[in-house]
Amino acid sequence: MSRGIIHLLRLSDLVKSELPGGFHLGEITEAHAEQINREWKYGSPASLSFFRYIIRQKFPSSGVFTEDGRLVAYILYRSDGMMFNGFVHPDFRRLGLFQVVNYDAVEKITKGGQSVSFVAIMPWNEGSLRSYAKLGAEKIDPTVYTMEWYCYTPNTQRS
Repeated sequence: MSRGIIHLLRLSDLVKSELPGGFHLGEITEAHAEQINREWKYGSPASLSFFRYIIRQKFPSSGVFTEDGRLVAYILYRSDGMMFNGFVHPDFRRLGLFQVVNYDAVEKITKGGQSVSFVAIMPWNEGSLRSYAKLGAEKIDPTVYTMEWYCYTPNTQRS
């Protein structure tokens, strides 16, 4: 099993980043589920069904799109209050898009009546750990609380 480091996200604690020119926030739809599944290293037919379900149920999510409509950054939200599957396409990293989608998602979650959300970050994911620190998320001491996951096996049988 792997243990994720929990970060709490409260809108009042977060630093809002400006969206760079040439991008816009937009709605993630079921049409994006295959892309999201393909970009997740653990993507499988079962996870594709899950992504479609999450999107179809209109759980809060956030996506950044290029001017030509390409989804290049996103984060999703599960019914248990956890934001998950944050991703920025490698060609668009280091532009602050990850902070933008996280802030936007937390803003939507807060407007929906939930005052706090959380993410669980693997300890080896230094980029995400730095991003959440920069965003202003509250890191929970892993000796106090953590989240255990079963080890996933990356899907290497992609077509």
